[in-house]
Amino acid sequence: METTEAQLTCDIGKLVILGGPCTNCTSKCLKKFPVPLIVTSLCVPVLGTSVCACCVVEQAA
Repeated sequence: METTEAQLTCDIGKLVILGGPCTNCTSKCLKKFPVPLIVTSLCVPVLGTSVCACCVVEQAA
């Protein structure tokens, strides 16, 4: 698995690419990964287009 730019911006969590347009990416991530997970959304360039991705960080207990 090669290191991508997106993984560098998500080095403390797990990058999950949802795909689809970046509009409403944040709400899509929050729906897929409910609290107490810490979720940030970002756009990942894939094959010349930007897709929605989520950075999921599990909180230490």
